[in-house]
Amino acid sequence: LYSIARHTPKAPFEVIVVDDCSPDNSWDTLSMVRGIRLLRNDKNAGFIRTCNIGAKSARGEYLCFLNNDTEVTSGWLDELQRTFSEFPGTGLAGSKLIYPDGRLQEAGGIIWQNGSAWNFGRFQNPQLPIYNYAREVDYCSGASIMVPKSLFDELGGFDEHYLPAYCEDSDLALKIRERGLRVIYQPLSTVIHFEGITSGTDTTQGTKSYQVANTEKLFERWKDRLHNHQPSGTNVDSAKDRTATRRALVLDHCTPTPDQDSGSITVFNTLLLLREMNFQVTFIPEDNFLYLPDGTTTLQRAGIEVLYSPYVKSVEQHLRESGRRYDLALLFRPGVVERHLKAVRNHCPKARVLYNTVDLHYLRMSREARLLGDSAGLRAAEKMQRREFAAIRASDASVLLSTAELEILKPLLPKARLHVTPLTMDVKRSAKPFNERRDIVFIGGFQHPPNIDAVRFFVDEIMPLLRSKLPGIHFYIVGSRTTAEVEALAADDVIVTGYVRDLTRLLSRMRVSVAPLRYGAGIKGKIGTAMAVGLPVVATTVAAEGMSLTNEENIMIADRAEALANAIVKVYQHEDLWNRLSANGLAFADQAWGAETAWRILAAILADLGLPVSRRPHPLSLYKEWPDHDDNLV
Repeated sequence: LYSIARHTPKAPFEVIVVDDCSPDNSWDTLSMVRGIRLLRNDKNAGFIRTCNIGAKSARGEYLCFLNNDTEVTSGWLDELQRTFSEFPGTGLAGSKLIYPDGRLQEAGGIIWQNGSAWNFGRFQNPQLPIYNYAREVDYCSGASIMVPKSLFDELGGFDEHYLPAYCEDSDLALKIRERGLRVIYQPLSTVIHFEGITSGTDTTQGTKSYQVANTEKLFERWKDRLHNHQPSGTNVDSAKDRTATRRALVLDHCTPTPDQDSGSITVFNTLLLLREMNFQVTFIPEDNFLYLPDGTTTLQRAGIEVLYSPYVKSVEQHLRESGRRYDLALLFRPGVVERHLKAVRNHCPKARVLYNTVDLHYLRMSREARLLGDSAGLRAAEKMQRREFAAIRASDASVLLSTAELEILKPLLPKARLHVTPLTMDVKRSAKPFNERRDIVFIGGFQHPPNIDAVRFFVDEIMPLLRSKLPGIHFYIVGSRTTAEVEALAADDVIVTGYVRDLTRLLSRMRVSVAPLRYGAGIKGKIGTAMAVGLPVVATTVAAEGMSLTNEENIMIADRAEALANAIVKVYQHEDLWNRLSANGLAFADQAWGAETAWRILAAILADLGLPVSRRPHPLSLYKEWPDHDDNLV
């Protein structure tokens, strides 16, 4: 109770303590604790019945069962609850359990063919990457598990078939899995478990003796389902990821940060789609092998294994040890292909190689060079073209993000297997109407030179026109990694916000989003981000290229400063036009960039590579901003 008070969850919660007719002074002691609901059994009911008694009195949407011999850590409850959103179709989520001395006690449980159970990772280093990604498991030990109350009630609670205790948690997990729901081990919820303090560890006496008898009961009930499980202690790598039918290796130069740039959203959503195609996905940030407190844990929370230093120090090292496990190698960017394709071919004999270009770097570079009259830049673009074409030719298939890029490459690389995958976005309408909005916004990460050029162009040439046409208008420059050049643009009516965590909330206040790019390539996440929340966009031709958008139907397109200013004013002042662009933009975003479309396109690409996939019954999940707390009671 003290540890819960020290690590108070963000979600609203109640704490129910059931005293199972204890013979000591527990009732008197607990009666002095404020903020708990204290229940007392008239006679000793045993562990299972006592848990069910507590659950019946609970008022929350979720139940969290927490043993009395535990200490919780920061975020433990919120991470369990968040798992139900990260993995749609989840019926139970369980914590990582560690011993008081810091060793790992359990990273999810394995049930073997004979009904016996394993605490995966027991006595190992809990920091190892293999124990730190969420995944579907056979069961999680009941020392710290969460389940929706409605589901727990439907299943009749913990089954009294296992009175007084032991195996009831495994049985509950198997019942939940039998319904087609997921049981998820969530390592970002960590609980210290003083194993054996309550009931001891000797299985020949006391309550602990029921562990052996109840294992036999579990086997008899579930032997038909367990028939397909591995014999005890064998093929652990497959047993721990039982639902994964294939394995994918994903290499990018650094860990995606989907809260900071649209390119990272594309990478992240691709990983989520692979997860839903029954791939166990391993990601390596090949350029630096850094563990990022936010970026790495975002992937791990969502079920992606991430490898990083000091546990893995090179792609070659990992491939020598584990390359034969992979069916798919997905490589982002030409430099990654150049550095690692040979090793992938050498050590991953069955893996098909899929290259994601992100955008055609040479096209962006050549456009910038022509805009600036930079002959050296043109030569660099030609060199990049040769590198990108070599990467495409060396891969089994390549992914482009733009139909315009596909039309450029098809005649130049007629033998290449080329596919287009559009943006993949979580589409959600912002509730605020036209008359409750004001001002203009630009969204973009400023590690990307075209974005710096775009906001300079807007402030220097378009804002002077808008100041007279729309007096009092403000221009918000929003994005991560702002440079000194961007910061210098700030003025009374030009607000450089930098990184904004809750982007949806800010966009819901804006009336128009702009994408005044003068050069670039690929498709523009800034356009998709705005349209996916119903915010009308005014963009240049190069910004909207390859996205199949229609001028004055779902977007406004113009190029010169005066034409862009006039288009902004038109949208800003005419509610009917604003409403039409908002509604049509949302409909287009859902049809073209939504999860269902993205799943079908990726499935077709994999089928073309000889890796057919099947659709799971759960709703698809894409990257979404996460609120500071959830209002559901636990």
